[in-house]
Amino acid sequence: MLVQVEYDERGEIRSIAAVVTAEFPDGSKGMSGRIASPGYQMAELDADEVQHARDIAGLKKVKESYRVTGQPHAPRLARK
Repeated sequence: MLVQVEYDERGEIRSIAAVVTAEFPDGSKGMSGRIASPGYQMAELDADEVQHARDIAGLKKVKESYRVTGQPHAPRLARK
């Protein structure tokens, strides 16, 4: 599942959330969005551990077990 991660310059994940889409009454679609705090970066990455948007255990596992590498041009999740 696609997730949004907020991470620091060392790749440590500060926060993580599933990316969700919503369809509006007029048929248009929108995606969740977040703004990184000062000193942090945001990336949308694929996380196989997260099964659905409300998979709290999967999100927690990614935050605790992974870091972001390949930044800033090609960020990806890597096991710690």
